Amino acid sequence: MDDGERVQPWLVQGLRRLQRWRRGHEQTHAAREVTLGRMPDGRWLVEVSDVRVPSLAYRTEEDARRRVTALTASGGWTEIPAVYDASARPVGEGWQRRGGQWYRP
Repeated sequence: MDDGERVQPWLVQGLRRLQRWRRGHEQTHAAREVTLGRMPDGRWLVEVSDVRVPSLAYRTEEDARRRVTALTASGGWTEIPAVYDASARPVGEGWQRRGGQWYRP
């Protein structure tokens, strides 16, 4: 498995965020998010909202998804939209709204 290369996602132009998971309520300081994305050079990015955990780029999707699985193994993680359109609707298929939250059944 590729160990990944440290990346500062905010400096990567053209990054496409594809999937995101959250643990905890979105409006608390304890909420954490893990995002899977694709960089313009073809590498896969695993971005973590906790500054103590580095965001890493991987050569293969398989290695990136392994990292996501390791980060979310503790349970309590929910998939949330990674990207919203101009109308505040999730980009991608299958999203439904329940109350104030978007989810994929």
